[in-house]
Amino acid sequence: MGTLSLPVRLALPEEAQAGSVVSLRLLLQHPMETGYRIGEDGARIPRHILTTLRVSYGNRMIANLTLRPAIAANPYLALSFIADQTGLVTLEVEDDRGAKLMETRLLTVVP
Repeated sequence: MGTLSLPVRLALPEEAQAGSVVSLRLLLQHPMETGYRIGEDGARIPRHILTTLRVSYGNRMIANLTLRPAIAANPYLALSFIADQTGLVTLEVEDDRGAKLMETRLLTVVP
């Protein structure tokens, strides 16, 4: 297993009102090669896809996605959740080669 070193753009506010809806937006720069494309040299480009995306907030899992080859290159994902406690928002991504990436941000909830 290795470590993914993807350029990641994670948009999440640093602070939110208690009970408000928080939007998380994510852009991962990844080729998402299906293994079916042929390169300029005539050889098949090896499969390399992201397979798993998990997002947790505090100690709760708020998204656990299985990604497939049909996901576009440089996938953009967005989700929303209710801010009810100050806690860490953790993003975990894994590819089909076993490499992983983890990003963490603190969300502060104010009354």
